[in-house]
Amino acid sequence: MKKLAIAILAMLLSGCISTVAKGPVFSGLDEAKESKSVVYIYKKYSDDGVTACLKFLLNEAEHGCLWGQGFLRAEVSPGEQELALQTNAFMGPRLIEYKFTAEPGKTYFYEFIFTSGNVTDDALAIKKVGLGLSAGRTHVFSSGAHALYQKETEVAIKDLVPLKESI
Repeated sequence: MKKLAIAILAMLLSGCISTVAKGPVFSGLDEAKESKSVVYIYKKYSDDGVTACLKFLLNEAEHGCLWGQGFLRAEVSPGEQELALQTNAFMGPRLIEYKFTAEPGKTYFYEFIFTSGNVTDDALAIKKVGLGLSAGRTHVFSSGAHALYQKETEVAIKDLVPLKESI
């Protein structure tokens, strides 16, 4: 009986601390209306050290919280846009900020990644971070970077197919 209780508790806790999107699987592209612009943002991986969802902001308006293996879609008015991803914590830091001009009827695709390796030259925005872990007298330090990439429609759709909506 004790083992059963522990197993049930472990399943409940794993659901609570999951870092993976849980919405419906991407089912196709929703085209932008002529008078609006559409922005998709996605995060293909959940094992990259980001342990919470990331608030997806466009001009300070929140459009959901991005989880690993997930995507979000936002419809905005054309014009200047400031895209930001911010940790989902009170006064949490912004991991990425990027400004662009949205054109009417156009759809934009952005991929967010965290890497401990090199960031390629086509990144639109990069924020380098230092990582540290201390356990007793052992200290492990590493570094990495958050990066934002714009993707072409064909590439983005292939990337989005296995992903779930971050709801």
